[in-house]
Amino acid sequence: MRILAWIVFLSVSISAQAGCDDEATRRVNWAGCDKSGAKLQDANLFEAILVRAKFIKADFSGANLSDADLGFADLSHAVLAKTRMKKARLVSATLTEARLNEADLRNTRIERGILKKCIVTHARLNQSHLDESDLSGADFSDSILDGATLNNATMNQTKMTKADLSNTEMREIIAEHADFRGAKLYRARLEGAQLLGADFTNADLTRANLANADVTDAKFEGADLSYTIWPDRRRCRSGSIGKCE
Repeated sequence: MRILAWIVFLSVSISAQAGCDDEATRRVNWAGCDKSGAKLQDANLFEAILVRAKFIKADFSGANLSDADLGFADLSHAVLAKTRMKKARLVSATLTEARLNEADLRNTRIERGILKKCIVTHARLNQSHLDESDLSGADFSDSILDGATLNNATMNQTKMTKADLSNTEMREIIAEHADFRGAKLYRARLEGAQLLGADFTNADLTRANLANADVTDAKFEGADLSYTIWPDRRRCRSGSIGKCE
């Protein structure tokens, strides 16, 4: 009984320190708080401490979450459209079916995140880190991921249509039946990637590296493969379109 009482006391103390009832302001501490369904449109949460907080179905439309720490936070079904999240930390955060369309996620850390069926269209993710994250069924169409890292990420049926994936690192990703149609993959690193049935129709793979990748049943119609390193480590000739020559 004493141990149970101590646990309850400790939980209450942490909640009190976190200030769960505090207003949405810069550097607010909502660590571990349950803010599910909260209306936080246009809120300024710069450098906020939101670790392990629950924001299920919360609305952050237009909010400023730059430099905020959302590690292990639950943002399932949350609306984060047009949010500013530059340099935010979302390590191991859950964003299942969240909406991040037109969000600014530059230099954001989302390693080991869960982004299943997320909508991340027309977003900026330059230099972001999504290594080991689950992006299955997510939609990144028309987004910019130049210089991002997605090593060991799961991207089954992920949509990257017309996305800018230039200079990305996607080593050993699992991207079966992923959609890269019209995407820009200039100098992308895809060594050891599992690309079974992936669609690269009309994509720009100039100087991309596909060494040891599995491209079984993948589609490359109209794709620019100039100087691309093929799975067998051959370098495709300049002007190779649709197949490595």
